[in-house]
Amino acid sequence: MTRICCLILAGLVAVAVILPGSAGQAQQGYYYFQRYEPEPSAAWMMYDTLFERPIGIAGTVAGIGMFAGTLPLTLATGTSGDAARAFIERPARWTFQRRLGRSEYDRAFWLP
Repeated sequence: MTRICCLILAGLVAVAVILPGSAGQAQQGYYYFQRYEPEPSAAWMMYDTLFERPIGIAGTVAGIGMFAGTLPLTLATGTSGDAARAFIERPARWTFQRRLGRSEYDRAFWLP
């Protein structure tokens, strides 16, 4: 019984010593990645130009078709604005408004 109590006490002491330092390290790493914003490489810009932008254009055109197909239902339910944002605005914004080589999903590394 005393051996179990000693092991539990040793574990609690270890957690009490390690835990405050790990929280500080995690916070320091978070702010480091928020400030780290390198410019995208030429290879990444080429990949964006040759692959991601054409896929975005195709997605925007497909979104227009899907919006037109669901328009009778969305008008009846009053959600045509939400459908327009989801099917047309988001793909078009991702394709035509973001800077070359940047991705809105990698905020810590690529977005200004």
